Amino acid sequence: MTLKTSIVVELSDREAAFVTNLAHGVLPTAAAIQAGYAGPTARALLHKAHIEGLIRHAYANLGRTIARIEKENAEATAEAEAA
Repeated sequence: MTLKTSIVVELSDREAAFVTNLAHGVLPTAAAIQAGYAGPTARALLHKAHIEGLIRHAYANLGRTIARIEKENAEATAEAEAA
């Protein structure tokens, strides 16, 4: 399965399910189990270079998105207070 962001990473179906579960806020052990792995496998999955890189990339994008939303909210609040 190919998971596309601004980078392209080839993941197995179970790896993609693991990463998707993490993105939905599932804790790593539960994410691994839901993806069909044994619970203790979660730590090993998190340290696979391609999975770790994808997770880091996703969290960096999330951080930028949160910063943008906070800025837009601050601007909207300032405009509302000025009106």
